[in-house]
Amino acid sequence: MSRLSAPLNERLGLFLAAALLGLSPLPLGWMLLAQGRAASEARVDAIEVRPLEPPPKINLGPHLPKGCVLLLKRPKAGPWSVLVEQGQAGERLVKVVKALKPGTAAWVIRGSAPPLDIGWPALGVARRRLELETTAYDPGPGDNSRAWVGVTRTGSRARFGIVAVDPSVIPLGTRVYIEGYGPGLAADIGGAIKGRRMDLCFNTSSEARDWGRRRSRVWIVDPAPKADRAALRLALAGL
Repeated sequence: MSRLSAPLNERLGLFLAAALLGLSPLPLGWMLLAQGRAASEARVDAIEVRPLEPPPKINLGPHLPKGCVLLLKRPKAGPWSVLVEQGQAGERLVKVVKALKPGTAAWVIRGSAPPLDIGWPALGVARRRLELETTAYDPGPGDNSRAWVGVTRTGSRARFGIVAVDPSVIPLGTRVYIEGYGPGLAADIGGAIKGRRMDLCFNTSSEARDWGRRRSRVWIVDPAPKADRAALRLALAGL
């Protein structure tokens, strides 16, 4: 498969910009069609329909550090497709066509919180989702013996962002994102933390009591692979 030519990339960029601004893509599609037909009359070897992904949904993450973005959910085939001609002159857009089923946009979280010292990647991608029962604690003597305070299984200081897990379910050292809580590092274990359970550290007893015990969606997070970095940098810029 040959790479899209520069003019085609520019026209696709205009189409995406129109979608982001809420403009109707059909008039733009026919304008691009006219441009494409005028550009070249070279022999056409093949015509291909390619899906065009919808713009991502970008939400602010109140506990994700500012300067970080996290791709939680990848997009499915978009509501629009592009018809592309391939020939001796390269590739050019023929027209924009409507797909039968609308697609779903990517779900991107953009950080807005102060830095968090748990080694969180600036560009992250969720690779797996779990449903876990989560509880809360604070690292002070109110919830623990004085001999325990501040000690975790990995030697990390107990603080917001440090979570206790069952290593057979989530290995120690794994980065996680807990909906409603934020980013976390699996750095501790507990006698009662067995199976699909997780204990979240808060900085105060009142915050821990407010969380209580609940069912939570937990995402396993890795640094973004090279293929995702450019799109996530655009999301970081607020596009």
